[in-house]
Amino acid sequence: MDRFARERLSPFLNFHRPCLFATERADAKGKVRRTYRAQDVRTPLEKLKSLPDAASFLKEGTTFDALDRAAAAQSDLQAAKTLNRARNALFRKVHGTVPAAA
Repeated sequence: MDRFARERLSPFLNFHRPCLFATERADAKGKVRRTYRAQDVRTPLEKLKSLPDAASFLKEGTTFDALDRAAAAQSDLQAAKTLNRARNALFRKVHGTVPAAA
């Protein structure tokens, strides 16, 4: 499980899976409203890179160039297929079968 999470799941989630990030605005009464717009869709890596002083959040020895190379190693579709194959192999090993798609 740990190897699957480190080698397949985390890279897919961080480099390829799009996420919605909210835009926050205060309304007339001062209450913060969150809206999710199409232009707010990014991968976690893209969001991290957009933060001020983003490099300060990286582990020592990690660079955005290295992360960009890792992200570009596979297309989003290739990464999803690789993840699904690894997930199916893991389920076969643990349960003997692959669960039906939802």
